[in-house]
Amino acid sequence: MHIYALTRGSLLKALACFILGLIIGLTLAMIWSAWTIDKTLIEIETLRSELSEKQNAIEKLEFSLIERRQRFVKNISIIMDEKDQHRNLKIAQAVKGLLEDLIGREVDSIDPPLVFAILNGRTIAVEKQLFTLKANILVISETLTVYLSVTPHSDDPLQKGA
Repeated sequence: MHIYALTRGSLLKALACFILGLIIGLTLAMIWSAWTIDKTLIEIETLRSELSEKQNAIEKLEFSLIERRQRFVKNISIIMDEKDQHRNLKIAQAVKGLLEDLIGREVDSIDPPLVFAILNGRTIAVEKQLFTLKANILVISETLTVYLSVTPHSDDPLQKGA
């Protein structure tokens, strides 16, 4: 049978291992929490944006239904090649803001070249950075779908002022 004696040195080593494990555990917990919070914030922002769009669409559609029974634009869908989800959401909100007056309009009354011209080559500012939009495809039906390419400006005056 072995008898282990606790010495000051062994206690200090055990305490150091415990503190190191605590620090590593807390660091990993903070990283996981930050990831979860970021994911949740994106989801909340997306849901708020969708709620606002749906409320606007409902108001315009109710007004349209009173006037006549035709095919109307009910929704706007923006599809982009932007990889950053935060920036993608902000750019989509800005583009939908440009096109929000089309919700509730009769599909046959919308001028596709005009809508294309509104977006193609337009420069917008998002998160203190300028982006140029290139409209690739425009589909006009009850859901107005726009496929965009987004190009950031390399010599951005908004970045220099910050």
